[in-house]
Amino acid sequence: MPSTLKSKILESLEITTSAERGFLAQTIAEQQLPMDDVLEILEMEQPQSMRFSWMLGHICQFDPSYAQPFLRYCFPRRNELKITGFDRTIARLCMFCERALPPELEGEIVSQLFEWLADPKAAVATKHYSVSALGYACANYPELRPELEEVIADQIKICSRAFKHRAMRVLADLDKGKL
Repeated sequence: MPSTLKSKILESLEITTSAERGFLAQTIAEQQLPMDDVLEILEMEQPQSMRFSWMLGHICQFDPSYAQPFLRYCFPRRNELKITGFDRTIARLCMFCERALPPELEGEIVSQLFEWLADPKAAVATKHYSVSALGYACANYPELRPELEEVIADQIKICSRAFKHRAMRVLADLDKGKL
């Protein structure tokens, strides 16, 4: 089955519409298909690796239970894989984990999320997903909140209004116990 799944994924990556790739992502999630044997697609050349990294986020959108296994594979390889915007994908996977980052990677992941959030060169989407994931981390570890507030205060001066709105929403949700 995995080789058939891998073939279908590779075929879908040649398709230029995200809607068709999204349909395959939904099918994978709904059928709970095992992904262990196909994650090596991330090690292929672009654009396949980049499109597949987007698909990981779509799969998690349909079934967040895939996020932890994907992170266990992707996060340790984040500096080795030469995928454009891969930090965005990882931050998105972290957001889908909500309050359950992989325990063996949790400290390193939280540090990386703070780095991306504070980095003036990081893409807005990476910052958006990072602040969301850090909101969940603060729900688990309230002692992180002052650092999050400090970084947000610095970033809202230079980031978009959409980022400011998201960051303030995360803080408000923390106040209300929604995270």
